[in-house]
Amino acid sequence: MVTLAIVFNVLVFYPKCILQQWPLQPNHPFHGVTFAAEPANKYVDTILQSFLQRELLSSNLLPARLPEFAVVLGASKDHKEIINVNFTFGNVTGLDRIKRKGDCSGPKSYKREISINCTLSLFPLLSSHRTIVRNSTYTNVGKVQAALTEVLVDLQIVGKAQGSDVLVRKFDVGSLDTLTPVFSNIPVYLRGDLQYLQNAYKKHVLNNLYGILSQKYAEALGRALAGIDMPRGIVPRL
Repeated sequence: MVTLAIVFNVLVFYPKCILQQWPLQPNHPFHGVTFAAEPANKYVDTILQSFLQRELLSSNLLPARLPEFAVVLGASKDHKEIINVNFTFGNVTGLDRIKRKGDCSGPKSYKREISINCTLSLFPLLSSHRTIVRNSTYTNVGKVQAALTEVLVDLQIVGKAQGSDVLVRKFDVGSLDTLTPVFSNIPVYLRGDLQYLQNAYKKHVLNNLYGILSQKYAEALGRALAGIDMPRGIVPRL
């Protein structure tokens, strides 16, 4: 009878012990995913806040220089001769104003790699050039500025399974746009050409900024990541 009682107690209570060693997970399947985002968020925040600025400075991206360019305006009803408008001393400021937009996903493990995916936000950015307007008898010096709308970047960071040898796998820059460029001290006789100048300036800034972000900025971020091991937590499969 004693032997039967012991066997009965083992059969009744053993399943309860098993369930107590796996608490809540069957009833709360998303708990693990939410928790796993935290090390990824902290890792990316640390890189952006503590290591990236140094690399941006060494890459001459604070501010980032924009090349000079010129626009030639033909004779019109407002001016009877050709006008040259030169844009010089151009730059973009604010490239260190970068942060996460929402939570990162990861770290995830796949084929002996760990990956983290994030959307990054650059805002606010401001472009500026000096303007020199010339005709045969007159030279006018002014300025143009344009505020850029929020720039979003789709980022993927990968490293070896142990979290080392970290690099930027993907740095996809989203669509770029600016608010209307604002010219100061522009001659009155160019008012009719203002929209044309604004469009030319906008195109120049956006094309060059896209190149800067896709190449020099992405490379600076890659150097900021070098030597900083990734978190090794793995998002559970649901």
